[in-house]
Parts: sequence; structure tokens; C-alpha cells
Amino acid sequence: MACGIAKCPVGILYLVLELLSPADWRELCLGNRRFREIAELLYAKIQWSWKILEEPPPIVQFLRTVTQRPRLGAHVLEIRLEPLRV
Repeated sequence: MACGIAKCPVGILYLVLELLSPADWRELCLGNRRFREIAELLYAKIQWSWKILEEPPPIVQFLRTVTQRPRLGAHVLEIRLEPLRV
């Protein structure tokens, strides 16, 4: 049986859950199948921004994840890598 907040419409869940840190999201996804399914939808548009002098984003980890879990990769519609000029 789903807990109270998990029964809310997805639009309302997004408004509430976008306030959480990535660590909190991870904990929710590990403990609740519906939250994990919602989080997987976040793979549709991926955008990484970083300053030129910093390390680039963890693209290798992302590629490894979507190749090991093709179902996640199927959600990806757009990937944008944007180095920022300082």
C-alpha cells in the first residue's frame, strides 16, 4: 500500500519533491517504487553546466548507468553539456 504522499498526483509530487536534495531523492527512491518511477522520468532532459576551470560533469557514470539499465536510457530525449565561461 502506498503512503499518503505517494497517492498525490504526479504534478503535486513534483512541486513538493523538487525541494529535496539529491541525497533525499535517492533515499526516497530506494524506499518507494512510485518515487523511483517518477525520478526515472527526470532522465528525459539532462543538462550539465560547469565552469571551464572545474572538472567536467560525471558523463562517464551517466553513460555507464544508461547502458547497464537501457530502460532508463529510453527516457532520455535531450542531453545538454554547457561549459560556462568565467
